[in-house]
Formats: sequence, structure tokens, C-alpha cells
Amino acid sequence: MQSLSPAYIKTPARAILSQNGAQEGKQVTTKDFREKTAALDGLLGVGQCFDMTARDLTIGGRAARLWVVNGYAQEDILERVIAGWQSLPPLDELSDPNAEEEEDVNFKDEKKKLQNAAIRDYAEMAAKTDSYKQFLARLSRLPDAGEQIAYAYMVLVRMYREGSIPLKIADTPREIACKVQNGTTDGEAIRAITVAFETVRYAGDDVDRACAESVLSDMCAIIKRYLF
Repeated sequence: MQSLSPAYIKTPARAILSQNGAQEGKQVTTKDFREKTAALDGLLGVGQCFDMTARDLTIGGRAARLWVVNGYAQEDILERVIAGWQSLPPLDELSDPNAEEEEDVNFKDEKKKLQNAAIRDYAEMAAKTDSYKQFLARLSRLPDAGEQIAYAYMVLVRMYREGSIPLKIADTPREIACKVQNGTTDGEAIRAITVAFETVRYAGDDVDRACAESVLSDMCAIIKRYLF
């Protein structure tokens, strides 16, 4: 693999768009989206250099793809931005700005939810967790299982990174899980942990109580190996 070269960015992004496609307001099909993102992957050097990575997302009920140059964004900031995007309601459900006042209030409620989603910075909290005792104390103070899973996951990822697992800032939870499976004996546990984290952090859904207790127990056991 090679380092990112200016050659990858010589072609304007608009050059890969069709002349009669999304530029004229036509609906982009799944096939169109995949072709265009694949073309951008090639232009940006995804898979050809270590510096450029890409990640599939769902934003506002629509497929999206994020390109990141490693080292150009702090992980905690990037995760907060992505979490905000992922929590956006489907575009079809957004209130009409010209509708009646009641619909406008609903839109403001959605905006408030997005603001509240970024209040707790789990990555920052994880970075400042210096002992297993402190970890358990902070974990116990979180109000629900979803927040406990999100915080514990951030601590777990930090432990893996400091334990020499080659994680990148732009790695998705699935990519992290793959690297952990290849570098540790935590394969079975990390699969369930990843699903639970994606459920509470990105989908915004609740995790079954039994499942939450199981993944939290697994995360605590792994974290205890690294924190004293």
C-alpha cells in the first residue's frame, strides 16, 4: 500500500456525476449510489493507501458514505459528529417548515434530541478513566444500560488500542471487531458487544436487559485485564 498522493484528488468530484443524474434533482438509485461512491473511492485512494479510509452510514434514512484522512480529526469529535448524523430522523418524517405551529414544535423537539445526544462525551470520559475502580464507579453512575454500554465500549476500545491492536481513528465498530478477533481471543464476546453498541449508539434502540447484562459483564471482564 502507498501513502496518499495528490494524484488521487486531481479529478473534480463532479466529474464522476452523470450529466442527467442527481444534479438535475432526479432520484439516485442504490446502483447509482454504489457506482458513484466506488468511483470516489478510487479517486481518493481508498484501499490503495493507509491514509484514506471510508465508512458507510445511514443518515436521515438515506445511505451515505464518509471519507476520512487518518489523523485529520480527533476520534472523540468524529464519533460525536457521526452519532449526531446517525440520530437524525428519516427525511420523510421531517416537519414541513411551512406547516402549522404544532408541526414546527415537533421539529424543534427533534432538534433538541440531537443536541442532547451529544451532551455526554463517552470518548473523553473513557480517556480520563485511569483505574478499574474508577471505571466501575463511573459506570454505576450512568442512568441506563444504553449509556453504560456506550461508555464501557469506549473504554474497551481504548484498552485494545493501548494494548497494541492496530486500530485507526476512522475504524467502524465492525472493523474494530474484526481486528480484535484477529488479534485476541475475545472473538465471541466482541461480536455481541459490537451489536449492542451499534444498537444503542447509532440506532437509538434499547438493548434487551439480559443481553445488556451479558455484554456489560464481558466488557468489564476484558477491561479488568488492562486496568488495575
